[in-house]
Amino acid sequence: ILLKRKKYDEAYNIFKDIEAQVKDTNDLFYVYYYLGSSHKDLKVKEKYCKKFVHSKEIPEYYVKFKPDLYRTWASIAKLEGDFDKTRRILNEGIADTKNERRKKSLEKALLQLDCIGKPAFPISVDAWLNSPALKMEDLKGQVVGITFWAPWCPSCRVMTQSLVELHNEYKDKGFKLIGYTRFYGSYKDDKIDLGKVKKEEELENIRKYLERKKIPYPIAVADHKDSYKNYQVSAVPTMVIIDKKGKVDFITVGGGKLSFIKNKIKTLIEAP
Repeated sequence: ILLKRKKYDEAYNIFKDIEAQVKDTNDLFYVYYYLGSSHKDLKVKEKYCKKFVHSKEIPEYYVKFKPDLYRTWASIAKLEGDFDKTRRILNEGIADTKNERRKKSLEKALLQLDCIGKPAFPISVDAWLNSPALKMEDLKGQVVGITFWAPWCPSCRVMTQSLVELHNEYKDKGFKLIGYTRFYGSYKDDKIDLGKVKKEEELENIRKYLERKKIPYPIAVADHKDSYKNYQVSAVPTMVIIDKKGKVDFITVGGGKLSFIKNKIKTLIEAP
């Protein structure tokens, strides 16, 4: 009940005392999955990710979730700055995954890790909103955050207000936030679902969405997937953080790491 209500900490406090008594493996892995994927404490998440993926008695229904837990476990190691451990976990997950689509997701996460420390890729853009055209080489000396997003993405919409606050707080302190999306040939957001649309109509609805949500930072719209491929973006939201020297400092997937992102940006701004 607590897990269904997303009260993960309360659920954990009960479960840790009765775990050894739980005999039904479906119940056990139900809890392992949610604590491993959703608990706020990284140590708790890591504990149950490891228990899940290293168990020899995973019920058939839950086997398909193993790559997700490997990826979550790897993301924890990455947040802690241990890239060697991140790489080991991802390689273990790749070797342990038979589903080709899920294996590809882990392989992309591994390639994404290889982007860190390398010069940022230029971003190809077909239309700019809220800004004149920007070039990565012109932004050296600033910390840059490129957030890959889409109006149809619920997690992206949840992040919006926090990103606006991040932009407002640091825009005059050496930080440039860029929202990056692409033409999908259709349009959907939290209010409307237009289905298939022409490019001009899609762009106009993105513009209206930005106005309605009061999103002030630059938005880049592309007609291709080049930048997604360069940064191995397979899910939105994804944020690429680039340091003042124009090198990729970090790439984070998902919308639950805003405090980490804020601290990372503050640290990079203050760095010489």
